[in-house]
Amino acid sequence: MKRTRPVLLVLAAAILAVSLPAFAGSKERVRLDREATVGGAVLGPGEYRIELAPSLETVTFFSGKRAVVTARCKVGLAQGRVYGDAVHFSAGEGGREIVTKLVFSSSRHSIEILPPQLAAPPVASAPEIIVPELPQVEER
Repeated sequence: MKRTRPVLLVLAAAILAVSLPAFAGSKERVRLDREATVGGAVLGPGEYRIELAPSLETVTFFSGKRAVVTARCKVGLAQGRVYGDAVHFSAGEGGREIVTKLVFSSSRHSIEILPPQLAAPPVASAPEIIVPELPQVEER
């Protein structure tokens, strides 16, 4: 049993390495049954075509021929059994739901939608330390 585990891990990594680049540039369809936020943009209910960038780092949602939003993402293989395509939501601000993950049954691919990046990342700064000057002592 111990010898088969590394072999299975290597086999799974090889399958993932071969299948993910093939998924890049593919065009899948997603149907949203309710208003939801993707990458900071609000999408209404309806069908959207999605395209992954060749780098697999971003996904673009299209309504017809018009690109609606591009969001950062992580692509991988779905864990466990996949019985159909799925859209996963989480609760957002103001009662709006946020699309967090897309799973496709035909390819078993999973696209995790990452939150939008801030315009300028917050930088922690240490408070300025003020050292009081010591009085000058005259030598005698």
